[in-house]
Amino acid sequence: MFDLFSKSGFPATLPVLFLALLFSFGCSTTTSTAPLLSETIATTATTSDASAQASASISNALEQAPTASLAQPVDAPDSPEAAPVPEVDPRAIHRQRFQNDPFLMLNERENRGPRDLVIVAVGDVSQPATQWVEATEALKGDVFAPTQQLIDSAELAFMNLENPMTDIKPSAKKTYAFNSPPERLEWYMKAGFNMYSLANNHIVDAGEEGLLDTLKNIDLYSEKLGIPVWRTGAGENAAAAVAPAYIRLEDKDITIAFFSVGFSRSPRVARFWDERLPEYIAEARTKADIVFLSVHAGKEYHHVPDADMQARFRSWVDAGADLVVGHHPHAIQPVEQYKQGIILYSLGNYVFGSRTVRHRKMGAKLYGMLARIVIEDGKLRGVEIVPTWVNNSEAWTLPTGETMPNANFTPKILTGGFADQFFEDLAQWTERAGATQVERVGNVGLIRVPETTEPAEGEPVSERSNASASDSTT
Repeated sequence: MFDLFSKSGFPATLPVLFLALLFSFGCSTTTSTAPLLSETIATTATTSDASAQASASISNALEQAPTASLAQPVDAPDSPEAAPVPEVDPRAIHRQRFQNDPFLMLNERENRGPRDLVIVAVGDVSQPATQWVEATEALKGDVFAPTQQLIDSAELAFMNLENPMTDIKPSAKKTYAFNSPPERLEWYMKAGFNMYSLANNHIVDAGEEGLLDTLKNIDLYSEKLGIPVWRTGAGENAAAAVAPAYIRLEDKDITIAFFSVGFSRSPRVARFWDERLPEYIAEARTKADIVFLSVHAGKEYHHVPDADMQARFRSWVDAGADLVVGHHPHAIQPVEQYKQGIILYSLGNYVFGSRTVRHRKMGAKLYGMLARIVIEDGKLRGVEIVPTWVNNSEAWTLPTGETMPNANFTPKILTGGFADQFFEDLAQWTERAGATQVERVGNVGLIRVPETTEPAEGEPVSERSNASASDSTT
């Protein structure tokens, strides 16, 4: 019998052994050239296993052979070159993922590109200096804790600041007149809020002097904390009040035009009935990728906007606004995907230092909405609606017996049966308004904006889809 490891047999057969093993190794590295990342990883693993097996076989053979049989060294042929592994750009992968489903970026801030952005929008914020002071001071910045993770997911966070931030006492002759200590601005800014609407019916409760002091204090705290913020809707004069802020973040290649309008007797506050507003929006449309319009208007404690307000909100989208974000009713109202824009008729309250029961007269429910707005590759792609409970005066008990205590001045995120009831109610109000029914996903709702082709050369940027409001209703 031929003995592989005899003195006469081994030197003659060793090259054959090498060639056989190398042939086996070469076959094991022949794979598909498909560029999928998962296949690339699998191919690399197979190649490594084959190489390790070949090395082990040769090593075993050499260890078993007598030393004398190695008198003449054997040169192994060159190893075949491994197939090049295609380079994978993670940014390209995420771009494709976000293009296919833009809502994926909501919880992947680190994977967003320079033209991807998330904006959190909440409704009315008011913490009066003389109301529920002990509770407010005990909470401090923790008032935002239930929703802090959502705020952190966004590059921009908007609120309607519904009182002057000044130590000047209220002087307005009305039932409800507020001011709030300016140091609370630190809570808001540290929580992540960097977009402030000042166009509302309480911003001059401490007079014109209180308004000007508010402007100064916002700027002072922004500088003190090193946090860039943008405030609109009120200014040193009428022109400054209505002027938009152009927001361009340091690490982003996208520009947001941010307007705020509301109602007030002060000439230093921008008004929503200003006939020139569509012109201002159209001009901003030519300078910005996204136009964001905050509107403080509507009937208090009504869940369905009236026809006049709906017509106004839609006209601003016609003029070029991508987002029209409403507040003031202290109650939520429907969402509408209109043409290529999104209208949030009312976000309701967010943090409000009051235990009012005025909603009972109108049969309103004190829900709130936190909106996470998705901008992918410079275009508005949709909004996520997060339901909240903001009733500070009453508990809420479901038919199942499960109880939600009063919010106690902090917005509580609704889940389970409470979220079910929220979306059932919203669906009824949406149907009455002829707005857009949300797509329910777990405890949140989604509104998507369909993709459109780029405008033809020479076509104004503000030209939108010809879809009517009824076409956009689902």
